[in-house]
Parts: sequence; C-alpha cells; structure tokens
Amino acid sequence: MSKYYVNKTTLEMILGGQRSLLGISKLHEQDLVFVQQTQNLLNNFLEDEAEVTYSDLSLVEDLAYALQNTSHGEAKHKAEALLKKILQKIELRQSTLNKLKDINFVAFTLNNKKMARALSPEALLVAQKTVNQDQSASLKFKARLTQQLQSFALLQYAEIKSSKQAIDANKEFIDVFNLRHKNVVIQQKNNISKSSSLPDAKPEKRNSFFSFMKKAKDKVLKTLDNVRHNIKVFFYRHEPKIAVASFALLGLLGNKLYKMSDNPSPYPYQNFGINTQKNQTPMADTANISQAKTADFVKEAQKMAVTENKTEESNSLSSSKTQITGDYFDTSLEIHLKSKEKVQSLYDKIDALAEDGKIKFDNGTNTKKYAHAFTMYNLIRPNSAENKIIQNLLNGGKENPELINRLVLKAKDNGTGVKPDSPSIQTSNFDSANVALQQQHLKNLKSLSL
Repeated sequence: MSKYYVNKTTLEMILGGQRSLLGISKLHEQDLVFVQQTQNLLNNFLEDEAEVTYSDLSLVEDLAYALQNTSHGEAKHKAEALLKKILQKIELRQSTLNKLKDINFVAFTLNNKKMARALSPEALLVAQKTVNQDQSASLKFKARLTQQLQSFALLQYAEIKSSKQAIDANKEFIDVFNLRHKNVVIQQKNNISKSSSLPDAKPEKRNSFFSFMKKAKDKVLKTLDNVRHNIKVFFYRHEPKIAVASFALLGLLGNKLYKMSDNPSPYPYQNFGINTQKNQTPMADTANISQAKTADFVKEAQKMAVTENKTEESNSLSSSKTQITGDYFDTSLEIHLKSKEKVQSLYDKIDALAEDGKIKFDNGTNTKKYAHAFTMYNLIRPNSAENKIIQNLLNGGKENPELINRLVLKAKDNGTGVKPDSPSIQTSNFDSANVALQQQHLKNLKSLSL
C-alpha cells in the first residue's frame, strides 16, 4: 500500500467526531464504524502508511487520547496500547530531528543508507539547514553532505509527487531542494536522451565487460564505505579512551626525544624545524633537566587525574540527593501526599532512577518536576495509559526515558497539562492541609513563573 498524506483539516474533522462520542456508554452501529476508521488511521500512521506533517503531530496525539477516552472494556485496553505506541513514535520523530542539528550525526545518518532512506521531508530540511549553518566543517565535506541530501530528497519526492495533498504539505521541502515536478521531468528526459544517443548494436560484449568492471568497482567502494563507517562508529564510541591513549603516547614520545638528545645525531630536530646551531653547549644538562621534568609531569598528571576523579565522584554523591527546601513543588506535593517523608521518599526514588539511567532530564526538567508530574497523573488520570507507564517505571519496570520526559513537560509545572478523563473528576487536597502549609503554598504559587 502506497503512503498517503492526511492534512490538518481532515485530522481536525476526525478528532471532533471522536470527541463527540465522549460520555456515550453504548455506541450505535454508525458510531462503531467511525471508531473503526479512527483506529485504522492511527494504525496506518504507526505502519508509515499514513503520513502527517510535523506541525500536525499534536493532532494525531489528541486523536489517540480521544479514542482511549471514548472506548470501553476490551476496546479500551487496545486503545491504551495504541496510544502508548503513538506517543513513542512521535517521541522518536522528535528525537531524530533534534539529533540532526549536529552535523556529525547528519554525516553518520547519510552514510547509513537504511537510516537515510527513512528520513522524512522535515528531517531532510533540518539536516540541510544544519549543513548550511555549520562553520567548523570543510567546504568539501559540506559539499558531499549536500549532494547526499539532494539524492535522498529526490527519492522522497518520487513518493509524494503523485499526491496533491503531499505536494501541498511539503512546499518548503520541494522549494529548498528545488524539486518542482517540471524540473524533475526535464532531468529524466535528458537522462533518457543521453542513454538513447549511446551507440548500441555490436559493443554488447564490451558493454558487458564494462558492466562487470563497474560492479566490481562498486563492490570495492561499498566495502571501503562500510570500513570507513565502522571506523567512524568505533571512534565515536571510544573517543575518551583514544584521547587517554594518545596522551600517554605523546608522553612516551617526548621522553624518547629527550633521550635521543644524548646521542650526537646530526639531525635530531630535522622534522620539527628547530634551529640546532644555537645553545648547543648546555644540551646535555638541558636534556637531563627536561627528561626529569617530563617524568615528573607524567606522574603529576596521573595524580591529578586520580584526584579529579575522586573529587567528581565525591561532588556527585553529595549533590545527587534532592532535598526538601520549602519551594512550590515541595508544598504542593506535601499537600497531596500528606507528609514530608512521602515527598522525600518520592524524590529519592526519582534520583535513583536518574542515577541508573532509566530517566533523563531534558528541556529544564528535574527531580522535583518529575515528582510533581507523576503525582498529578496518578491523582487526575489514574487509569490512563500515561499513568500506567509512570507506575511501571516507579515499580522497577523499563520505559523510554524520552517518552517519560515528554509526559513531564506536557503536565507543566502547575499540573494544568494533565486533563481528567471525565469533567466530573475533582481532585483537591488543599482544604484538608494545615493553615501554615496552605499559606506557604499560596505564597509559592504567587512567586511561580509560569
């Protein structure tokens, strides 16, 4: 099945119809048909058969939430599982766009044909912008990346040019890469005319020979590209170790050069362009002193490295635990969880998850914001797919760290991003809190910058 684009108007129409079913316990036959159409659209989006622009991803997310809220029984479980997959796919798409802001990741992706072939028009636009704005890479390197991007943009255009909706949704992509249908057709005609002007008839054997040679050449080049790609991946993964090894080798090389100064070679500094005609008399003393200094420097460097590591570990251990300081998040959580001990326990659990790498703070999030968001989801949407993900994480399960961070950002600092499943849900623990805590929380609430 070929990929088709769903525009903003269509998504808004389907979302409005799905939300109109909220609160209806028994759906009519025509309603069930509409629900099935919504499920098909979301499944096609997951399977990359239905495509939407980046700016319309929030509508797809809202549609998945609406389907979950209007489903009942076994259908609700399926809708929750579908919502979880939708959120993960949207997060992956956002993560890819963020990574493509680094020119090294752009080069890494374009050297992997499978990854490059999967880049969306929006991703190719971000990669092109990254290459154009980079000031550190050489012109030759940027030119090669630009050529690769143009090639993969042509492949993308071949998929979307047959759909008017796709053309309308990707006008910027088509303009930036100069992919107007007319230009592509002319290019294809030129290629056909060139191929038809080549002599045919007898050179069949010669053509087969050149074809064999070309295949052999392509195979060798492909092997070399794979080797270069593997070397690059190895370097990215082991860059710190390579740096340490290089430092050690430089120390040994320096020590060796100082030792060579004792040997009256006529070309001791030939490769370094140093004038050896001056200050030759004290050469031996200088070499001995320099050698001693080099040895001391290596020892001191090793001591400093050990000391720095210990200091970093000590600082990390001392600052890793989040403390209650009486700010907005502390008072809000104490009101909802009923005690400071429970608040501190939740902070400690989230700190431990961060230490283990199971969550990753990003875009301004921290332990207190995570704790507040987790509590809001548990109070306001206890049966939602988001809360099940959060509770599974807190109980030792494994979830996507980027998805968790996205849920925390969506909740917002004051919790207004967490919408109740039903308008009848009322969650307020403020009235039952003591007067001092109420006054402190109101003071914190006024000073909170939202």
